[in-house]
Amino acid sequence: MPPTGGWEIVQPDELGPQFRALQGRRAGLQRRLAIMARDPCDSALGAYRLSGPLAPAVCGLRLDREYRLAFTMQSALTDEDRPRVVLLYVGKREPGHRVVRPSDIWDDLHDLFGVGNPPADHHKPPCCDGGRPDLGGADLDAFFRALRRFNRGR
Repeated sequence: MPPTGGWEIVQPDELGPQFRALQGRRAGLQRRLAIMARDPCDSALGAYRLSGPLAPAVCGLRLDREYRLAFTMQSALTDEDRPRVVLLYVGKREPGHRVVRPSDIWDDLHDLFGVGNPPADHHKPPCCDGGRPDLGGADLDAFFRALRRFNRGR
């Protein structure tokens, strides 16, 4: 029997260090994930599309205390599956801190994808305007390989 409504939230193991660092920070992550599980395109969530080269594939979400969450979406793989929200990265928004850790989440994310973080023109349109973000399996695999290497270097 096919699942009824909602989205599966996928929190890959590679994000373990980032989520452990977030514990106790009162960033409001669980509250946002509950909304995402119902509908990641819900305007109450306030998710927005990233600018620049990641715009077709990644959305961002403001959490409390200057934290941000990056994610993408995938269609259901089979009739028995639900569509998925794949969490990509979570971290603190600290622009201008590239020289000394902790760095900015968006700088790290763009580095992990191997693309430049656009210096301007951050329009932040709603995440699902013009379709949902789409990150192919090979690109997602490459991203998580880069994240594993990044976490080992910390």
